[in-house]
Amino acid sequence: MVSYSPALYQFEIFGAAILMGVTLGILIDFYRMFRKYFSPGLKTTPYVDFIFWCIVSTGFIAFIIIKLWGEVYFFSYLGLVSGYLIYLYFFSRHVAMFWDRALKAVYKIVVKIWRTIKKTGVKINKILKICAGWQEFLIKVKKLFWYS
Repeated sequence: MVSYSPALYQFEIFGAAILMGVTLGILIDFYRMFRKYFSPGLKTTPYVDFIFWCIVSTGFIAFIIIKLWGEVYFFSYLGLVSGYLIYLYFFSRHVAMFWDRALKAVYKIVVKIWRTIKKTGVKINKILKICAGWQEFLIKVKKLFWYS
């Protein structure tokens, strides 16, 4: 088993916290672009925001429990903020552009699928109405000839 010096352990935690800060930035950019294309509306926005932050918080709490054994240090917060600021300053533009393009493609595919389903549903609805009309016609004919 390899023994760590306290300074090396703290440096490792700081580095992991920086990576978590970068991950937070990536998730926030993804969520921002997701809301751009799949806007939840005014009434559901607080609920969707709440769900997003619950998921993110669960991930960070898991990180704190697994990596830090539940102990929170000042330098872990400093690493988290530093990682987020590094991401924001150097990478956010490029990653946000990637998410924008990816979600735009996904949005187009979802819209095409939805329109196809909607058209198919309208056609099926028309066919069912015609069948129902024929069924009513046949019932009337049957009643006309059956009871006469």
